[in-house]
Amino acid sequence: MNLDEIRRLFPITQKYIYLQNAGFNPGCLRVTQAMRNFLKDWEEKADIKYWEWDAIFRNAKRLFAKLIGAKEGEIVSVPNTSTGLGLVANMIKPKPGTNAVIDDLTFHSVAYNWLIFKKKGVEVRYARNKNGTFDAECFTKVVDEKTAVVNICHVTWNNGFRFNLREIAEVAHKNGAYFVVDCAQSAGAIKIDVKKDDVDFLVAPCFKWLLGPAGAGFLYVREELIDRFDPPIVGWMSVTNPLAYDIWNMSLQKDANKFETGTPALINYVGAEAALKLLHEVGPNQIEDRVLKLSGKLIEELTNVGFKVRTPVDRDKRAGIVNFEVKNPEKVVEELKRQGVVATVKANGVRVSPHFYNTEGEIETFIEKLKKIAK
Repeated sequence: MNLDEIRRLFPITQKYIYLQNAGFNPGCLRVTQAMRNFLKDWEEKADIKYWEWDAIFRNAKRLFAKLIGAKEGEIVSVPNTSTGLGLVANMIKPKPGTNAVIDDLTFHSVAYNWLIFKKKGVEVRYARNKNGTFDAECFTKVVDEKTAVVNICHVTWNNGFRFNLREIAEVAHKNGAYFVVDCAQSAGAIKIDVKKDDVDFLVAPCFKWLLGPAGAGFLYVREELIDRFDPPIVGWMSVTNPLAYDIWNMSLQKDANKFETGTPALINYVGAEAALKLLHEVGPNQIEDRVLKLSGKLIEELTNVGFKVRTPVDRDKRAGIVNFEVKNPEKVVEELKRQGVVATVKANGVRVSPHFYNTEGEIETFIEKLKKIAK
């Protein structure tokens, strides 16, 4: 697909320069049409279509597994990142006297899922950033033999720093800790390989860079860890024969499907499948290259006109988020929106986040408008 064909799939591009993909993606026609078809079938056929919808749901999991280098049997559906992190936290259940390590730029849902264990005697430690970035040393200072888990966001939501996953995994595993990654700001924008990077658990929602709807997401559980944990919640989809209606015995599924519970929000996974098909059609390599080129252009252009950029310049230390300082960021963002450019305020700066359907011309137009608004 060429860029013009891709852009026609995103009607928002006809009205706005949309640079808020880190917040909520704009509806893609393939996704919204798939969801409309679901609603029509629900009205006209209902349960007649159930197993077709179930097959689409399972294919969405299969496509996500392929996207991150995992096996289909390592993927669980979750409605959002917070729920996925909560499941992981309640599988690991850090014991009194142990500690959980997060970082001081993490998203608050990450923090909350470990802070809740403080009342049970678990210490929460923070790796401190170095001018908005992290390296292994930031974590070796706080990770020790009593660390139960290290949980980071692959890409930070505020300044857009991208972690070297393998580097942090080594610190965690050397001390016997689990390594958990929130990929809300990377999955769909940046290539991920959970095997190469030695990730134990990974969670991602669909409504950002994965181009799907809210209410659908995925949890990866490393195959070797599946037998180690009981599901914190069980339901009819957790067992080997869901249609046996057996109320006397329970035989859990042997793969990560044992962490499934009940009927998922099928319409959301119908949309997610359509989105994942598009991502694979365009190609993860091409998408990553495009996102990094656009974020790089933003950093260069913003720096050239005198704005202080908080996002790292190095290509391997960023993804799609760019954050920069400006006076009165709320007023700047509001005026940008009035002029047809959608951005947001995060960490008292302006955050912009282009995806692969955005263009260099849109970046240049944004910069010209910004210069006049923030002069």
